[in-house]
Amino acid sequence: MDPECFIPSFLESKLANSFDLASKLSVQQAMSLLLLIWKLKRLLNIDSEKKLKEVIGVVDNVA
Repeated sequence: MDPECFIPSFLESKLANSFDLASKLSVQQAMSLLLLIWKLKRLLNIDSEKKLKEVIGVVDNVA
């Protein structure tokens, strides 16, 4: 963690934000009680699965 990130003028990092969101969505997948719903979302590319693919693309492009 960079302590300067708490300075109001510090620019947000698109990579950091995307990585954080991808991590959060991945944990939500793992904690899903209904595996069938998760697989359906993934197949149809909707809701959190769509967002996860988008943020992984951002992370891949930057990395």
